[in-house]
Amino acid sequence: MRKILFLSSRLPYPPIGGDRLKNYWLLKILSKHFKVHLVSITDQNVPKEFYDWAGNLGLSYKIFQKNKKQFYLNTLKGLTTNRLPLQVNYYYLSDVQEYIDSICEDYDLLFATLIRTAKYVVYKNKPKILDMADSIG
Repeated sequence: MRKILFLSSRLPYPPIGGDRLKNYWLLKILSKHFKVHLVSITDQNVPKEFYDWAGNLGLSYKIFQKNKKQFYLNTLKGLTTNRLPLQVNYYYLSDVQEYIDSICEDYDLLFATLIRTAKYVVYKNKPKILDMADSIG
């Protein structure tokens, strides 16, 4: 079975709000046809129901739960070191990058949701999808 590494800047469960709701349904559909590994970054506690939901779908996952202060420090650091959008700096964490670097060769497709997670995979020599559902053209 083909394998997808799915990167999300928020937990898809509970399915509330735009990108969370979209990712909730997208993961339900993808998990029927692919082996999906979810990497998600959050500043919230992971609800117990998430584990039940992920288990029912057969998702494997790695959740990076961070303190909100870390996100703010990333944003400030990014203001002085690069010209990337603030939300990219906000969600870019070195331990997440190290994890993705260590596992991405095992996956057939890298799926980044929103520009926030694109930096993690942009230079990987793998097929990629960047889901920009909330973009305004």
